Amino acid sequence: MKVLSSPKTPFVAVLGGAKIETKIPVMKNLVEKADAVLIGGGIVNTYLLAKGYKIGDSLADKAFQVDAITYCKRKNVIKPLDVVVGTKDGKKVRVVKIKKTPHDVCKKGEGIFDVGPETLRLYATHIKNAKTLVWNGAMGYFEQKPYDVGTLTVARLVASRSKGQAFGVIGGGETLQAMDMVGMTDDVDLVSTGGGAMLEFLAGDTLPGIHSLEI
Repeated sequence: MKVLSSPKTPFVAVLGGAKIETKIPVMKNLVEKADAVLIGGGIVNTYLLAKGYKIGDSLADKAFQVDAITYCKRKNVIKPLDVVVGTKDGKKVRVVKIKKTPHDVCKKGEGIFDVGPETLRLYATHIKNAKTLVWNGAMGYFEQKPYDVGTLTVARLVASRSKGQAFGVIGGGETLQAMDMVGMTDDVDLVSTGGGAMLEFLAGDTLPGIHSLEI
């Protein structure tokens, strides 16, 4: 399948989601193939934690701190400039800029639940320039307003660019849910309903169905 073996460039991947253990193998593969990897979700939190930032109740996985630093320091990995911080119920929310030196991003009882507006503007410039787009994983806790802004904005950007200007691939349950929420699923070229299979494919594993098509 040419999406990963010989993609049209710029090849931009958007990687987020909550299950960090499934995203690290994907990131390992994508940093070698994509021109830009835009990250959100648990990967960002794990990276910030590993670098010494105070992230409060944010979702992170201590077991993958070394991996997060290894891949996030690559030049083609684009990290958030700001994040949306608040209480899980979304009642107290603020935007925090990520400084170059570690600092307190969250107060007690707060977590990082979305990427910020400055980050979305940065990510938009990459997505709008892409010829190949792959998206897997939400940018934050999109099930709770107002933390849905980042994920739904990315959904609209990916779908809009996929309408003739780029080859767009999306996969994973929460990614499909977000695309359904903006009503633009039909604008994407390839939709993978099997989240696990999509992750295996993005991690560089050959799937039986795809392999048979290539023979």
